[in-house]
Amino acid sequence: MNLDLEFLMNENESYKKKIKELRLQNGQLLFLADFSSTIFKTSDLDTISHLIVNQLKKLIKSKKVKFMRKEAKDDLYAKYILEDDDIRKINLKREELKQDSFFIYCNKVYIFAEEEETMVAIPIKYQGENLGAIIFEDFNKKSLDNLNHKLLDFYGDLCGLIIKNAILVEKSKDEKNIILNQNIKMENELKLAQRIQKNILPSGYDEYGDYTFYKDNKEAYYLGGDFYDIFLGNEDEIVFYIADVSGHGVGASLLTVFLKQTIRGISKSFKSKNIEPDRVLKEMQNRFLDIELEEDLYIGILVCVLNLKENKITFSNAGHNVYPIHVKGEHYDAYKIPGLPINHWFKSEDFYNYQILQKDFEKGDKIFLLTDGSIEAKSKDGIQIGNEKIEDILFNNKDNDLKNIFENLCKELKIYTDDDFFEDDIAFVAVERK
Repeated sequence: MNLDLEFLMNENESYKKKIKELRLQNGQLLFLADFSSTIFKTSDLDTISHLIVNQLKKLIKSKKVKFMRKEAKDDLYAKYILEDDDIRKINLKREELKQDSFFIYCNKVYIFAEEEETMVAIPIKYQGENLGAIIFEDFNKKSLDNLNHKLLDFYGDLCGLIIKNAILVEKSKDEKNIILNQNIKMENELKLAQRIQKNILPSGYDEYGDYTFYKDNKEAYYLGGDFYDIFLGNEDEIVFYIADVSGHGVGASLLTVFLKQTIRGISKSFKSKNIEPDRVLKEMQNRFLDIELEEDLYIGILVCVLNLKENKITFSNAGHNVYPIHVKGEHYDAYKIPGLPINHWFKSEDFYNYQILQKDFEKGDKIFLLTDGSIEAKSKDGIQIGNEKIEDILFNNKDNDLKNIFENLCKELKIYTDDDFFEDDIAFVAVERK
């Protein structure tokens, strides 16, 4: 049963007072008790309507009963017609009620009783709101002997209370269904967008001469803001990067598309010249300023250029807060490279000057790039795991293949957080020289 109990309880005292004022006889009290206990058993509008017709027919033994009431949807009415113990229901708009609508808007019970024609119309109201009317026709006038206007008015008010409650419950269900359907539609669209994003954010291995790359990601939501890419910038250079777009969802996902197309386009513009990652970031910042976005939307990105001939790697950073980790035999270095994220905070180009760091890439070396979903993972006590712990995990797994290194890192994070799900996206790019 889905009665709105708070709504009904608020009205309870006023109806008790009205019953006392009616000074009902025993038989009338018993009928009222039976009527109330029956119609208060459900909040289904159609069921209540049938109960009202059948119960009040016992009060006025009529051969024909019509009951009109509002539906939960605006400007719609249901009309019930009882003839020969059979109830028909008709759905109507307000203008289709025609002359019957007169009784809905009556202020009091309407009684017409002549020798050959009898009729009683009880308006159904709730606190002045016109909800419907029940009309009895063709009955024995003796049915009215023990009734009065006040009692019939009370039945109208009582029916109004239960009808109003049922309408509120129905509207609440409709609103929940609308929200549920919208959520299902949105979820399906997000899943579609996720599949599209997967196509532009593939996981797995890439081979370039002596170098093996591996990239993968774990998403906390259907659509993530973490991104990476690996591509041949020119004949001798591989461009790869890892990025974290602020936020999650569709907005962040769309920025990753902008990111991919922009960096590839800028890198190709160097043609035969060496690609300079600091200049790539500078040009990307200029293009980002051309699109008007909110200030809380920004991109942290670490761009790397690997020269296959010289076996050197050049880093440049724009606000990416996870240090690149360079494993060299039995030790490693974590490179802290300063730089503002790609943003709309300052309009002057003078604020956006990016540094470079160049390192030799020896045989057996490995480099790991991660997004901050890794270092910001929290224990049950709310303590972040931090850069140093992540660096230790990666270094301790350095002898595994690149894929297993990432899988073992994810396992360690789940142990640390005591959770099978990640609160934030985690992207991973690794490269080793054979």
